[in-house]
Amino acid sequence: MRRPSDAVFQCQPTMLMSRAPEGVVRNGAGFSCKKATRPALVLLVSFAVLAACVLGVALVGHCAGLSGLSGASSLPALSCLPGLSGLPGLSGLSGLSGLPGFPGLPGLSQGGLTFAVVGDSQGRTPVWERIVDALNAARPAFVLHCGDMVASGAREQYEEFVKQVERLRMPWYAVPGNHDVRGEGAKLFTEFTGKNRYYSFVEKGYRFIGLDSSAAALDAEQMAWLERELAQGGPKFVFMHVPLFDPRPGGDHCFLDAEQARRLQRLFRDHEVLAVFSGHVHLFSSRTLDGVTYVTTGGAGAPLYASRAEGGFYHYALVRVSGNRVSVEAKQVAVKIEEPRVRVIGPKGEKEFTLGDLALLPSVEAASAFENQFGNVSGGGTYKGVLVATLLEQVGGIRPGQTLVVRCTDGYSQEFGYENVHVSKDWAKLQGPMVLAYEKDGKTPPEWAEGSRLIFAPPDGVYGNDDCRLTSLPGQGWNVYKSAGGRWARNVSVIEVRP
Repeated sequence: MRRPSDAVFQCQPTMLMSRAPEGVVRNGAGFSCKKATRPALVLLVSFAVLAACVLGVALVGHCAGLSGLSGASSLPALSCLPGLSGLPGLSGLSGLSGLPGFPGLPGLSQGGLTFAVVGDSQGRTPVWERIVDALNAARPAFVLHCGDMVASGAREQYEEFVKQVERLRMPWYAVPGNHDVRGEGAKLFTEFTGKNRYYSFVEKGYRFIGLDSSAAALDAEQMAWLERELAQGGPKFVFMHVPLFDPRPGGDHCFLDAEQARRLQRLFRDHEVLAVFSGHVHLFSSRTLDGVTYVTTGGAGAPLYASRAEGGFYHYALVRVSGNRVSVEAKQVAVKIEEPRVRVIGPKGEKEFTLGDLALLPSVEAASAFENQFGNVSGGGTYKGVLVATLLEQVGGIRPGQTLVVRCTDGYSQEFGYENVHVSKDWAKLQGPMVLAYEKDGKTPPEWAEGSRLIFAPPDGVYGNDDCRLTSLPGQGWNVYKSAGGRWARNVSVIEVRP
């Protein structure tokens, strides 16, 4: 006796009835389904498939390679379909994997696919909010984030990022960037994204491989895993944070080991990798090497590294795939955010620096604070910036006897001497280096409302009032306003050397 699970249903449209006849099962779509045995259904499907194939050949017979075909006898066989191998005239035929209209069969998994790629939001919410809105309007299948989601790996930063990314109406996948793994950030990355440092997934027959290049290199364990992933058949995409090569001439935001970068380039070339996406460099760039498309997309919020003409604009990358053909388009996102700029004027001219320009110069990082006029310590945090001496070298430097004037956007100003810029050993113990800071505790303007800010970083971590008194020249600093905090000019707009 046939078990109930052996029965299949043969369905045809019918009028909805108040009561179904005995032996008929009615579904909610207005179809009546009569029980039929499996052989009957197989025979019906077999003839339907054969008829479709013959019709398909007749329609495309004029195409190259098919003009000599006639009827079903010259079609690739249908024996891979259940129940067809035993039918007369079809036993010698093989698969329909290459024919349109059979999406569930092997060979047709790589259909059209559109997805988006972003990078380097770095917690700059005003820009990232607009990027999220634009992604929701574009409606890609999913979003890849190439890392540096947050500024410095802090829990509250991850919480804010997730608050925004949860507004996306599609799935998202992320890999860690160097900012994401600071402090306890590596653990928080897994906690908030639900992903390991590196992983893979498959979408419509394409394998997506996420790598952890936050250290500008891959360790041996990750390399071995990657080689196993690449050995899998089919087309692939790779996304990571630090790129193999900096797209800018002479740039150094890339893998530390050039030989490992070249090895990866060869692996990608030889294992059906269609494109490699990365961030870290805050601009958009796309180029093809050895048949592989390399895309840098670091414009989701972090300070930009180039002019608009050179790819320095806020954006996401929209990727369209059909078979093995890939197109990548940078979608600019209009954001009304004025990047702070600092104009440096010296004996050999002047130069303007954006936050992105400052970030490209050799940086220093220090924990520091100042004492205000009431004797309270304030402004404490970890600052990152550029030595003022380094900035002045761009415009001819400063000589003994000259005065350095620092002006702020609100009109506030402070004056310094050569001795404050190029400190002696004695002054180094009191004042420390003179730094134009563009980042505090991982935040940059506009999140850090006081940047860019002039700071001092003495060895003990506090620039006190006594330190200020002992390192102020006549007519400057303490001799004008008795507060070490007064020397920490905020929202600096101009640094000028005067005779």
